[in-house]
Amino acid sequence: MIIRFTRPRASEARLIAGVEFHPEDNEVVGKVYDAKSQLKYATERRDAHLAGSVRVTVSRLLRELAAKIAGNPSF
Repeated sequence: MIIRFTRPRASEARLIAGVEFHPEDNEVVGKVYDAKSQLKYATERRDAHLAGSVRVTVSRLLRELAAKIAGNPSF
């Protein structure tokens, strides 16, 4: 399962943040890509059920990625 959202920048470039779920390992990892699909940032893998459910863990990870993008001028 891959969930993605984009954030337009003033320069018209887009960032793509995604969360990948690896069911065989029961882990999720968050990644941020630039407009050319180059990986800019990745989180550590974490247990998909750490907060009680995959949905909660994915939501938390997306909020963390959004905060990272918003707070980092290099993005």
